[in-house]
Amino acid sequence: MNEDAKDTDRDGLKPRKAYWPGDPEQNLTEPELDHVLEYFGAPKAAKDPELLSSLKVQFQVFMVMVLDEGFREEEGVLQKAPKPSTIIEREMKQVEKACAKLDAQLAGLDPMTRSWLDQHLNELGVSGDNNERVGLRHLEKQIQWPIETLIFAAHSAEGLATSGPNNMALRIMVERLADCWEIYHGKPPTNDKGRDRQDDPFLELCRKMASIADAKIKAKGVRLGSLNLSGIVGNVIEKRHSQPKE
Repeated sequence: MNEDAKDTDRDGLKPRKAYWPGDPEQNLTEPELDHVLEYFGAPKAAKDPELLSSLKVQFQVFMVMVLDEGFREEEGVLQKAPKPSTIIEREMKQVEKACAKLDAQLAGLDPMTRSWLDQHLNELGVSGDNNERVGLRHLEKQIQWPIETLIFAAHSAEGLATSGPNNMALRIMVERLADCWEIYHGKPPTNDKGRDRQDDPFLELCRKMASIADAKIKAKGVRLGSLNLSGIVGNVIEKRHSQPKE
C-alpha cells in the first residue's frame, strides 16, 4: 500500500463531529459494554472506571470514523463511498482539468472578446484593493497564482488512491483497543493464532466492537463489511511488538 495514501486515509478520519453521550447510535448500551468487558478476562474490569470510560469513548470515535470513511448521505440516504484517498485523487484531477481549461480559455480569447470584457469591467466599476480600475489583464494576474497552486496540489494527489476495502477506521479501532488492553494488563496483546488455542480474547474483543457497530449502522441500511479482522489484528500486534520500547 502506498504509505502516503495510508496517511491520507488516516488523516481524513480525524474527528470533526461532536460526540453525544445520550445518542444510542454512537454509544455502547450497558449490556453491550458488559459484553465487551468480558474479553478483558477479569471480574474487576467491570469496575475499572478508566477502562469503562476509555471503551465508551473509543466506540464513539469508531462509529463516527466508520460513517466518515465509508459513507456519504445523499438525499437522506447513506450511500457507500470510496476511500478518502480515492475521493481526493479523483476530485483533484477534476480540479486540475478545470483550472487548466480556464487558464487555456482565457489565454485563447479573441481580441474582440478581450476588448469587450475590458469595457464591461469598466462599466461595472470593478476596482482593486487600492480602488484602481480592474481590467482583464489585472484579473488574469490575480487568478494565475491560485490556478497554478491548485494544479500543483493536484499533481501531489496523483497516486493516492489504492485498491482494497475501507479498513482504516477498523485499523484505528484495533490500535486504540490495543492501547486499552496494554494499559489494563500491563503488556500488549498477543496473537494466539496458530498456537493451538481456540480462543483469542483480543481478536474476539475487536470483532465484538466491530459487530456492535455493524448492527447499529445496519439500521441505516448499510453494513460495515468484513468482520473477520484477523489480518488487521495480526498486523497491528506484530507492529506493536516490533517497536522498540522507550
